[in-house]
Amino acid sequence: MTPLRVVPLALRTLVSVLSLTACREEPEGPTTSSPIGEALAELRSYEAARRAATDFTRVVGRHRALGPDPSAIVRVEGGFVGLLRGRDEVVLLGDDLSILDAAPGPLLATDLTTLGGDLVAIGRGAPRVLRYRVEAGRLRLLPPLDLLPGTRGRALASDGELGFAVDDVADTLVVFDEGGERRRIPTGARPVRVAATPTHVVVATLVSHRVEIFRRDAEGLPVDPPVASIVRRGPAWGLSAVDDEEGGLWVAVAAVEDAPLDRTVGSFGYVDSVVELHRLRSPGPPELLATFEAGAHGVVVPKAIALEVSGSSVRLRALGAGSDRAAEVLWGRTDRGVGPAPDVETWAIPPGTSAAVFGEVGEVGAVGEVDGAPRVLAAASPLLDGFWGPGGLAPVEGEASPPRTASSRLGEALLTTTLLAPAQTSEGPRSRFTCETCHFELGIDGRTHATGRADDTVATTKPLFGLFNGAPHFTRAMDRDLTEVAHNEARVANEATGRHPWSAIDPVRAPWLHELLRGEPEPDLLSPLGVRRALVDVLADLAHAPNPRAWGRGELTSTERAGAGLFRDRCASCHAARLVVSDPSTEIPFERWEGLILSEEGPIVWARDGHERTGVVPYVHEDGARTTSLRRVIEKRPYFTNGSATSLREVLERARWGADGTFLHAGEDVGAARLGDLEVERLLGFLSLL
Repeated sequence: MTPLRVVPLALRTLVSVLSLTACREEPEGPTTSSPIGEALAELRSYEAARRAATDFTRVVGRHRALGPDPSAIVRVEGGFVGLLRGRDEVVLLGDDLSILDAAPGPLLATDLTTLGGDLVAIGRGAPRVLRYRVEAGRLRLLPPLDLLPGTRGRALASDGELGFAVDDVADTLVVFDEGGERRRIPTGARPVRVAATPTHVVVATLVSHRVEIFRRDAEGLPVDPPVASIVRRGPAWGLSAVDDEEGGLWVAVAAVEDAPLDRTVGSFGYVDSVVELHRLRSPGPPELLATFEAGAHGVVVPKAIALEVSGSSVRLRALGAGSDRAAEVLWGRTDRGVGPAPDVETWAIPPGTSAAVFGEVGEVGAVGEVDGAPRVLAAASPLLDGFWGPGGLAPVEGEASPPRTASSRLGEALLTTTLLAPAQTSEGPRSRFTCETCHFELGIDGRTHATGRADDTVATTKPLFGLFNGAPHFTRAMDRDLTEVAHNEARVANEATGRHPWSAIDPVRAPWLHELLRGEPEPDLLSPLGVRRALVDVLADLAHAPNPRAWGRGELTSTERAGAGLFRDRCASCHAARLVVSDPSTEIPFERWEGLILSEEGPIVWARDGHERTGVVPYVHEDGARTTSLRRVIEKRPYFTNGSATSLREVLERARWGADGTFLHAGEDVGAARLGDLEVERLLGFLSLL
């Protein structure tokens, strides 16, 4: 294991000089004759050459492109077991977090936990729960548990006897034990977190922005409907729940602050990270007892959190995935809940932490001890591609396939940590944030944001996947390529911070760069142009993962094939079957659709350049909105720029064709034709595969 390194003074000095020199240039509206304009022209040529050399039918998806991605970890006797999301592997780890053994994991692996003395893992690629047993220092794969066909596991929890999985495609909570599936219950849209206590099961949904609380019956099974919900205006990233001795339930929710995004403050306002402490008594709705301003303490986008409740105190630990800080918050417990002024201690951790095993009070050999408080025994960092604990970081060895560049690694950190805009503050409406604040796991957050423009237009959050062949970018289609996206995002993220956007990265503020880059960073990599190239490189690497509903199948069903014909006749004039949005020569003929749709890559973007006025108002551009890519459309809820459609079925039921051939996604046209019920079902079947 390697401790985090201090960057050499000579490199810090050189990067500072580069930054100060660059800051003399104007960041906005650079001309091709200015130094910044010339630098961006060089980057644009690099991007164009890389795109021209890419076969988009063979692009590796993000599920493989970002390395092994350790994303879950649990404790077992004699060590730990971790999940490598990027390799679909389960690994046995020693106390020093070195890998002792490995076993195949679920396809498109997502989570791992313990059940009945064994281990279970799920993925989005198959309706199975894989089981493992640790014996004599080895991982033994046991017979799997089959769930109902079509189940796509997203997150797990367990009480030792029952397992609880959430499916973020079918929006369900699935309960199982060692004998198989026991019960399934509908949830809100896109459940992404689940926690279990002896009396309740708690589910956090990404798109519905609700935390749903289900009471358990005498057999321990959750009962539909939920007894209570915590309704928010933004998504939750972390969840922890515990019972108390009075029969109540305490729930900690790590999330974006409960307010609409505000672009009028000069940057991104009211998107700080918080952890809310709620309590459910019986009877009565959940009560918000306290809000810990995590971002103000440098703990940004906390995903791994742990809540403990005793007779005299309430203790919370939160690890920042978007920063290199962790916090412990200790409230005194009162008759009404908790006291108003908690004690807060913070300490340094490796960035990118997504999951952790938390120690007990006084446990020997843990990280971040604060006055004898509970600490971290081990954690997983997808960003650093390693597990970490008291001895430092243990990188997962082995070359990524395909190999990753240092620039792409840096780009991942720029998207998922505060490295892009380190001078952010939490004062007033301002926020410390990362791109992941609004793009959970670089996808969506289910919100419809005000754009901050004078015309009061709004736009739903779109994924950061598949952008390399998706230009022009954004709903207004004003950014012609990723070079422009990278330059504009660096500018906007640093607005109103006092930091010049054409600045180099200061390695003093990120001593973990050595671990991220697998060696000393080159000065050019940390330069202002290097920052933008890193963003271009990682966005080019972020191709869509396979569609679990399509990958591995041999042919379309009759319903899906009929839907393909309807799509060709009704939809493809706008949602063109192209491999590159702006290149008509890449359009795929109808007879090739089936093979490409059912391939691992699923590469067709289903869009073209240009704008359309389809009745979805307010229009983001005077000519309407750009045609949105339908690639992995089932992942992109809600729909339309104004977020007014919550499901694909609603999108199809609202479609209209006027007598003059005008197409409308929204609004009314007297005498307009609409899809019949059978056509809706056929198109739904087809769209779910894209």
